[in-house]
Parts: sequence; structure tokens; C-alpha cells
Amino acid sequence: TLSPSMLARGVGIQRTSGITIRYFAFNMRDPVVGGYTPEKKKLRQAMSLAVNTKMMIDLYLQGNGRRAQSVVPPGIAGFDPHYRNPYCRYDLVRAKKLLAEAGYPNGINRKTGKRLTIFYDYVESGASGRILAGMIAKQFESIGIHLESRASRYTTYKDKVDNRECQFTLNGWYADY
Repeated sequence: TLSPSMLARGVGIQRTSGITIRYFAFNMRDPVVGGYTPEKKKLRQAMSLAVNTKMMIDLYLQGNGRRAQSVVPPGIAGFDPHYRNPYCRYDLVRAKKLLAEAGYPNGINRKTGKRLTIFYDYVESGASGRILAGMIAKQFESIGIHLESRASRYTTYKDKVDNRECQFTLNGWYADY
């Protein structure tokens, strides 16, 4: 909302949906989160279910956004307003169950006895980037996963992504053409 002084000046806000999507991405060649075995899929599904997107939109984006159900945003051919992705919802009970089925009951590697640590790479963007990383870490801790955040300058981050040195990151597509 606008401040009273802005309203008094006749300033208004028009809210629209942009042709933009943000999503968490996994390095599918990473030995921990990548691959297509049932256990690797369950790990990624558990991580997805542990993310409280609504809370992140409400707090981090101050209510400016809506939960995506696929990588196709509204306004782009192929968008289906009725599609509901079964892993794009917040469900800690199911997340914990899938995490255990993936071999990490309560976030502990069944084979080694060590806590699962996931590395989250992001572009250093000051306080807001650290706040978002902290929110994600807190959500993963709720199912037993330790998240280690690694901030980089854009060029370093891009090199990490291009060279498949990231495990887990936030990515996006903005209608830029």
C-alpha cells in the first residue's frame, strides 16, 4: 500500500501480473540432488514440499506475487490455469515422509549417519538475498535438511551455474523479448 503522503499527492498503484516466473533449480548432474532414481526424485520432491511459497511471497515479496504451478507463467502459450502441481504446495508431513523414503529420515543419511547438507548458491544482492537465503534455510531445517548458503557476484555465480558447480539455486525467466 502507499503511504498517506503519497495518496495525498494523487499517486496510485496499479497491480498487474507480469510474464515472469521464479523457481528453484537443481543441478541434475549433482551426486546428491541430481539424477532420476526414485530416491533422488523423492529428495527433490521433499525439498519442494518444505518450501512455504505463500509465506515467502507474503513476507519477502510483500504480497506481490502468486504461487506458480509450472514454469509457464500466465500470458504465455501453454499456461494452464487449472493445473495444480502436486509438489508446489506446503506439506511438511509429506515432505518428511518423502525425505525418509529418499534415504534421509529426519535429514540424517541412513548410510553415513550424517546430516544432509544442501548448498544453495545465489547472486549476492545485499540484505534481501541474505534474508531470502535465511528463509529457505529455516524451511529446510523444519524437515531436517541443513542449508548452506553461498553468495557470489553475478559473473562468478553464472560461471558456477554454467559449469554445473551449483547444487540448488533460485532461477527465473523474465519476458525480456
